[in-house]
Amino acid sequence: MRTRLNTNEVDPRSLDVAGEPLRGQALIERVREIAGDTLLLSFSGGKDSLAAWLYLRPYFKIVPYYLYAVPGMSWTEPTLAYYESYFDTRIIRMAHPLFYDWLRTFAYQPPETLKTLIALDLPQFDFAEIDDLITWQLDLIDEGGQAPFCAQGKRANDNLERRRMIQQQGVFGQKTRRFYYPIWDWSVKQVADIIIENRVKLAPEYRHWGRTEIGITYPQLKPMAEYYPDDWRRFQEWFPLAAAELFRWDVVYEWARQKSAGN
Repeated sequence: MRTRLNTNEVDPRSLDVAGEPLRGQALIERVREIAGDTLLLSFSGGKDSLAAWLYLRPYFKIVPYYLYAVPGMSWTEPTLAYYESYFDTRIIRMAHPLFYDWLRTFAYQPPETLKTLIALDLPQFDFAEIDDLITWQLDLIDEGGQAPFCAQGKRANDNLERRRMIQQQGVFGQKTRRFYYPIWDWSVKQVADIIIENRVKLAPEYRHWGRTEIGITYPQLKPMAEYYPDDWRRFQEWFPLAAAELFRWDVVYEWARQKSAGN
């Protein structure tokens, strides 16, 4: 199937002679040609970023980083320690931009905390600035002045939003950040195959969430409250009114459902 690209936005170096996006070994060779043999890797612990790391490690020096949504969750450090041991590579830890956004916008905050949060004047930053900070701290600029691309495990077949994004951006290039989607054309089977072949475990979040989750709404909070009570208490230290989200669905929504059903 052809992947229709917005040719006004796509880096022409990411296309083959037929105007189709590069894939596989040809894509790897083109990225190495442009940006050298060092890559940042935005590693969520999810299956796609894990598959990308396994796929790329024979060809690049990988500098992985992990963005935690909320600090101190019990599964984070054991998971990262496992992957650090498996890949024999240190994983950089940083806060996800959303963590600061949630605090700056007073998510689940009682009135008495608002003054403190306003006074903190929490920073607002994006993924490009994270890439730049790591590149600067580790001195990853090459002799030609090029910063490394940031590899991400995004696949066109994952969902319509991802497909549209790849159609608009291409498979590597620079918008606000230097991005590279090495497994953009992979199927779920290819992702599963490389993980099984290398006998590497998935992150424990898959047990209860079915994926590595970033969010603070009911689908993320309910399993935490049920299966990770200590983490749920720690989460509420940051977001004291989070239990209201569970009440809204477990009590109010259920009451409204029963009332509409005539019970």
